[in-house]
Amino acid sequence: RMVHSEFFIGVLIAVFLDRVIADEKSLFSNEDQILQLDVDNFNQKVYSQGRAFFVEFYSSWCGACIAYAPLYKKFALDVQAWKPIIEVGAVNCADDKNSRICREHAIDAFPTIKYFKYMSKGKEDGIRYEGNKHELATLPLDVAQLVRDDWLKQRPPQWPSFDYADNSSTVESLWQLAGPDATLLALIVEAYPARVTWAEKINFAKDKRVHIVLLSSGDALAKSLGATTAADLPKFYLYVKGQELPLFSSEAKITWPQIREKIAERLIAVGIERMAPSAVTAPPVVQQTEQTITASWNQFEVQLLDLTSAMYYILKEEIPRRQLIEGENMTALKLWIHMLKKYAPGTVPIRRLFYRIDEWLSQTSQVSAEQWIAKVDSVQSDLGYPLPTNMTWIACRGSKPYLRGYSCGLWTLLHTITVEAFRIEQNNPSFDAAVEVIEPIHQFIYRYFSCEACGKHFHNHVEKTDKSAIRRAADSIMWLWRTHNIVNKILAKSQSEDPAFPKQQFPPASICAPCHNNDGFVESEVLNFLIAYYSDIKTDSAEGGALKSAASKRFNPRFVVGVDKVDRLEQAEQRLRRENLDANPQRRWKHIDANDYVKPYDPSSGSHFFYLFWLSIMAAAIFITYMKYRRNRTKFWKTFYYYNDYKL
Repeated sequence: RMVHSEFFIGVLIAVFLDRVIADEKSLFSNEDQILQLDVDNFNQKVYSQGRAFFVEFYSSWCGACIAYAPLYKKFALDVQAWKPIIEVGAVNCADDKNSRICREHAIDAFPTIKYFKYMSKGKEDGIRYEGNKHELATLPLDVAQLVRDDWLKQRPPQWPSFDYADNSSTVESLWQLAGPDATLLALIVEAYPARVTWAEKINFAKDKRVHIVLLSSGDALAKSLGATTAADLPKFYLYVKGQELPLFSSEAKITWPQIREKIAERLIAVGIERMAPSAVTAPPVVQQTEQTITASWNQFEVQLLDLTSAMYYILKEEIPRRQLIEGENMTALKLWIHMLKKYAPGTVPIRRLFYRIDEWLSQTSQVSAEQWIAKVDSVQSDLGYPLPTNMTWIACRGSKPYLRGYSCGLWTLLHTITVEAFRIEQNNPSFDAAVEVIEPIHQFIYRYFSCEACGKHFHNHVEKTDKSAIRRAADSIMWLWRTHNIVNKILAKSQSEDPAFPKQQFPPASICAPCHNNDGFVESEVLNFLIAYYSDIKTDSAEGGALKSAASKRFNPRFVVGVDKVDRLEQAEQRLRRENLDANPQRRWKHIDANDYVKPYDPSSGSHFFYLFWLSIMAAAIFITYMKYRRNRTKFWKTFYYYNDYKL
C-alpha cells in the first residue's frame, strides 16, 4: 500500500511539474481571459461548439509575439463578456507538441489570428484575420463584423438578431418585442456596416434585462429623435422601462465602449447586478511568482548545441510551415540549403545532410510539407542523426523559457556561416559574397522566418543595402555585424528583450578592448575578433538545463577535417551504392534495388564468381597459417615471453 501511495504521489508531482513547465512557456496565464489551446484540447474546445473562436497562433520566442501579447491580453479583457458568442484563445506554436496543429492550420508567420465560425468542423472553417490586430479601438469591431457575417450565413438560434428594426417601429412596439425581464431599451442609430451596434448586441447577448435595437437613420423613429446626420452617427438613446423619455441621449458620435459603460452604469444605479461577467471592471491582478533561470555573461560563447538546435528547428519547424513550397519560395529554399551545404558549421555529417537535401531539391520544382519532413527524417536517419532531435540551448538559453532560444541561435548560425564562408572563400577571386551568402540569408529570413514583422523589416533593410559594396567574404561578415547591431539598438528596452541579457552593441569593450576607440568601433579589429569568435565553437553539454563543463571544451578540429570535401565523399558513396554497397555511417549492407536485405542469387552474375574466388583464397590462407601455428606454437610462445621479459 505504501508503494502504491508513493507511486500515485509521484505521478501527481510529475503531472504538476509538467503543467508548470508548460505554463512558463506560454505568454499568457489563466487570468488573461484567454483560452489556452494545444494539440490535446484544440479539436474538443473549438470544433462543434455553439460559439465562435478568435485564436492567435504565436511563438513564445518571437519578438513580435512578445510585444503583441499585452495588447492581445487587453483585447481579451475588453471582450470577456462576449464568451457566450465568441471566445478568445491562443496556441503556442513554439511548443514542440503543437507543431502538427500549427502546420495543419497553415501557420507560416507569427502572430497569425484566425476566426473559427459557429459549429466549426475542421481546419477549413478557420478564416485568417486580415485586419489591423494592433489597433485596439477597431479590433473588437472587426470581430463583431466577423460574428455578424457568420450569423447571416448560419442563423444560430441562440445568437441575437443583427438585423435592422422595422421601419415602422416605435418605442412602445420595441418594448413589446423585448422579453419580460427587460428593464433597459438601448436604441442605436447607425449606418451600415453597423459594427458598434453589433458589438453591443454581442456584449449583452445573454443579459435579458437589456434589449438592444439597431435603427437606420431613415427610420421614422430615428428621425423623431433627430438622428439623421450621417456625420454624427452612431447615436445612442437609453430608455428605462416605465419612462416615456430617454434617460440618456448622445449629443454626437459615440463609441461602443462608451455605450457599454452607460448601460453598465444604469444597471448598477438601479441595483441590478449583471448576469454576464462585468465588461468594465477588470478582475483583480494576481501576482505570480515565475521561476527564472540564472543567467551569466560567461555563457556568451558560440556553442555547437545552439547551432545544431537552430538548424534542426529550421528544418523541422520553420520550413514546413508552408503546406506547399513552390515558385519564389522554392527558389529561396534552394538558395538557403545550397549555402548551408557549403558553409554550415559543424561536423562532416551535418554538411552531408545539407548536401543530400540540396541534391534532392535540385530535382524538383515543388514539395509539400509532408514530403519535406519525410525527407529530412530519412536523411537524418541515414546519417546517424547529426542534428539532435531535442533542442537544447546553452549560450542562447534565456532567463525565461520564452526568451532568446531560437532567435539567438539563428543569429549565431548566420554569423558563423559568414565566418565559415570567409575561411573557405577568402582567396577565391570569383567569390561574390552578396550572391553566395547575403541573398540566401535575405530570402530565408524574408520568406521562412516565422516572425512576420521581423522578416519584413529585414527585407526592407536588405533592399536599401548597396550590394555592390559586398563582394569579398569579409564584407559579408561586416555587413551582418552592422545589421545585427542595428537590430539590437532598435530592440533595446523592448518587451522581447531578456532583462538578464540586455541588448547592447557587440562586441562590448569588456571582451574586445582593441575593437573600440574614442570614435566608436575599429572595424579592422572587429573583423579579426568576429573571425576568431565565431570560429571558436565550443562543445559544452547541458545537464538538467544547466551549463556543464563551461569553458572547458572547444570544437574538435578533427571534426572539420573533410568538411570541405563533402562533395567527394557523397560522390564516392553514390558510386559504392551503384556497386550495391551502402557506405553510410550505419553500415547497412543491402542491395538498393531490392525490397529485402538479401538479393536473390543470380548464377549469370559475374560478380558472384569474383567474390567466391577471393573468399576461397582467403580461407585457404587462413587454414595454412593456422596449421603452421599449431606446429610451432610452443616455440612461438617461448619466444614471445622471453622477448617481453627482456624488455622488462
